[in-house]
Amino acid sequence: MKKIITTLVVIGALVAVWYFIDGNKESETMISETSRIQVALVGTWSSVDDQESVVAFDSDGTFSDTYNDVSVEVGSWEVYEQSGTVDEPTGIFLRKTTNDGEMLYAVLTIDTEILSLSYLARGNTLNYTRIANPSEI
Repeated sequence: MKKIITTLVVIGALVAVWYFIDGNKESETMISETSRIQVALVGTWSSVDDQESVVAFDSDGTFSDTYNDVSVEVGSWEVYEQSGTVDEPTGIFLRKTTNDGEMLYAVLTIDTEILSLSYLARGNTLNYTRIANPSEI
């Protein structure tokens, strides 16, 4: 009987350790993905639909929207992960904050050349291509 109890305690401890390690991996994966997106987002992006519409994300957490080289909006930005509820979606999101309020976007795709966001207020998809820095040309 003592062996059975000891065996059950050991199995329970192993399950608890496995659960803790597996849960941390998922959390670390989301943190890593959020960090990857933050780094990838920094730069200047031109709208695929209208090349005069440009957004620049700076590493200090500020952004600027311009149209035809005229500043339209400036503010701060952040990337965050959200575990969904009935009323809130799950995923990684971009929040742009200005004096007029905030705009929330789901990050659909991002790599070195392409950025695709879904503007949550309207549900439309915004596609951008990265503009090369003059030093890279």
